[in-house]
Amino acid sequence: MDRKELLGKRIKELRKQKDFTQEYLAEKLKIEPRQLSKLETGKHYPSFETVLGLLETFNITFEELISYEHLNQQTDFKKLIAKDMQDVSDEKASQIYKVIRCLIN
Repeated sequence: MDRKELLGKRIKELRKQKDFTQEYLAEKLKIEPRQLSKLETGKHYPSFETVLGLLETFNITFEELISYEHLNQQTDFKKLIAKDMQDVSDEKASQIYKVIRCLIN
């Protein structure tokens, strides 16, 4: 899946988390619903103004907007977990390990 498709899926995911319709979000972004549909399906990249509108509407950072690794089925989750665990305290790592063990068993 390419970046345009992943970004589109991320926008759709964020919209659904807020229970926004495409029509409502398009209105907030001052774009046509058809244009939003093309963004969500990965046919087009959003303009700079639309990106700013998404950040403001969803109250997120740019990094949160482009955080779509979890949407890519080809993501190596073991590597992501290892990377995320590098800066975790020993106490928190112990808690995370217990959760993982419960999920595995």
